This record gives sequence, C-alpha cells and structure tokens, in this order.
Amino acid sequence: MTLHQFNKLDEIEQADIIWENGVLLGSRTDGAYKHILYQIDSFYVEMHYHIEHSELIGARVFANPDHLLPYLAQMTINLQELLISQ
Repeated sequence: MTLHQFNKLDEIEQADIIWENGVLLGSRTDGAYKHILYQIDSFYVEMHYHIEHSELIGARVFANPDHLLPYLAQMTINLQELLISQ
C-alpha cells in the first residue's frame, strides 16, 4: 500500500489498515498529548491522543524520515544486552 492509497481511504478503513498491517515503532508524550507511531510499508502514521480525555484528536501520515526525529531522540540501545544475548 502506498501513502497515496492510504490517504484515499476513509477513517474506518485507515484504522483497519493500521490495526492489521501497522508496525508499532514507538510512542512519546508531549504535555497533554500522546503520539503513537506506526509504520505501514514505506510510510508512517502518527496518531495523536489527548491523554486526559482519552480521545483521538488526529493523525499525521508521512514518508519523510525527518519526522521521525522526535522518536529517535528518545531511543536508547543497550549494547550490553545485545552482547550478552549472542
């Protein structure tokens, strides 16, 4: 599926695609909002939730990896764990 095809779907169909094919990559909190990032094929979907109201307030669909920076900045890799597991 391409980003363009995904954008042509209605919200229910998009939610089904995210649920069935989306790979959860991470989440982050920004004040009163939680952002959850999924990858679908060659693009990303970032879901925006209002924490206090437990409400989905929107989504952003993108292919530009520059938009991943807020997630990459908070990721850490424990090299010790990787070495021990080998």
